[in-house]
Amino acid sequence: TGQKSSDETLQVDSLAQDTIAETVAEPVVKKITPEEIQITKELLYDKYTLEDTYPYKDTTRSFQWDKIKEQLALLENIQLQPSQWAILQNYKNRNGEAPLVKNFKRNAYGRVADTLGVERYQSVPLYLLTDTVTPERYGQDGELTRFIEDGENFVKAEPIFTEGEWMIPKILETLHHAPDVYKEADRFMEALDWIIWQMTGEETRSACGAGYKAFYRHDSGYPTKDFFKALDPAMENIVEEKLDAPIKSIGETAGYLTDSMARELGLLAGTPVGTGIIDAHSSLPGCGIGTPGTMMIIVGTSSCHMMLSETEAGIAGVGGLVKDGIMPGYFGYEAGQCCVGDHFAWFTDNCVPESYEQEARSRGISIHQLLTEKLAGYKAGQSGLLALDWFNGVRSPLMDFNLNGLIMGMNLLTKPEEIYLSLIEATAYGTRMIIEQFEDAGVPVNALVLSGGIPAKNKMLVQIYSDVCNKDIRISGTDQASALGAAILGIAAAPERITGFKNANEAAEKLGKVRDEVYKPNPDNVAVYDKLYQEYKTLHKYFGTGENDVMKRLNKIREDRLSE
Repeated sequence: TGQKSSDETLQVDSLAQDTIAETVAEPVVKKITPEEIQITKELLYDKYTLEDTYPYKDTTRSFQWDKIKEQLALLENIQLQPSQWAILQNYKNRNGEAPLVKNFKRNAYGRVADTLGVERYQSVPLYLLTDTVTPERYGQDGELTRFIEDGENFVKAEPIFTEGEWMIPKILETLHHAPDVYKEADRFMEALDWIIWQMTGEETRSACGAGYKAFYRHDSGYPTKDFFKALDPAMENIVEEKLDAPIKSIGETAGYLTDSMARELGLLAGTPVGTGIIDAHSSLPGCGIGTPGTMMIIVGTSSCHMMLSETEAGIAGVGGLVKDGIMPGYFGYEAGQCCVGDHFAWFTDNCVPESYEQEARSRGISIHQLLTEKLAGYKAGQSGLLALDWFNGVRSPLMDFNLNGLIMGMNLLTKPEEIYLSLIEATAYGTRMIIEQFEDAGVPVNALVLSGGIPAKNKMLVQIYSDVCNKDIRISGTDQASALGAAILGIAAAPERITGFKNANEAAEKLGKVRDEVYKPNPDNVAVYDKLYQEYKTLHKYFGTGENDVMKRLNKIREDRLSE
């Protein structure tokens, strides 16, 4: 039985002698520590009671009283909080086998598990609010969760959940699957921080990596010890033990090149080294953006949309929001689309007739160039087609990867180039929806800059984006915007007396490159695309927000058949 060794005490601030109106301070509830927990065995029938240490098969086992006390203290403290808590239960699948999650794998034992390694056996399916057909993750039997409300068919709860590839989930995975590695590791860090450490001999953490990948906030730091302890008691002190190092803003000097590294690189020892940044984010300064107002979009196989803002706002589908994470002095926003160039390639690889392929080969041009040529002179809306750009799920704004692409309006006269056009238009509609999410939240988007391989090669796509979004667009002036941006931030690490730039923002605006040409919206196309965009929003709401989950039901049927 769990029993507290001392009464809960309330600490009340004493009042000064000359207080005019008597006030009572808010009581501070003292949290129970594991050391205050006393455990005693009180069994009426103790014939088979195990000793603290006992033999088991060919080994010896013992009760881990310290860990038991930690969990009892956690439960005692939970009861002091106003939140309601619940335990997930499905011991030996007594409530039935959990259905397959969206993305599953087979572990070393051949058992089905989610991407975080939680096995399907004796687990509870966890669904997103936007998808009650196919579960997103498995919850382990006995796992603690916060109860929110009871629904007709579902219980609304709040588990600890985040992307499995971010730093904290990967550390947790290491602890659970390779505990010796976790124990022996002195530090867990992003590669960009490790590289800077090797160059300078000084351990620092980038605000970019810490913020976007490890839950660090500029105003409160990493999550609390209670947060990490709830993940696993062994992680309670992980910040102090394995993460803690000075946080450096983007554009700030991380340190200076060591003698040994200077010899390796052929540079001068003592050269200032800038703070590390994620590659996509460095494209922003590479495109000359150092202040708010312009959205930079990397258009490739997928798309990444990034913005600077003076304000912090909650925006649906934003995958990251970090102060000083992209450029100093501003909040950096990151959103995106899962499928852009990927579904252009899917179409050309699978849906273009051989006659088109032969024509492209005979002329020595790519199939993409041929399709674009055949669309010359097409007017907005002329194809009669409308598509959803969900061929690889939806990142922003729905964050639902169990949705599928759709093309509607086809008939026996529909041409391949028209389908190709509808896919380009769909990605433009998806971008417009992201822009509107920003603007509705009070983050204005005045202009667009596109980088990546596709905008540099396809002027038609850029013009469609301009017409659909009704925004001026410029193209990056370099094929290596990320590399240029990283170089600019490296320059900013040196003092103004050497570089001539006050800060990274000024350096970006003067050294970043965009082409002179400005793509401006065509008023006639804007009017038509406004109508088509409303239809896109109708499909988006119908298929994406639960009005009709036919896509998810189809996925479920397919997954069930594949798992047989």
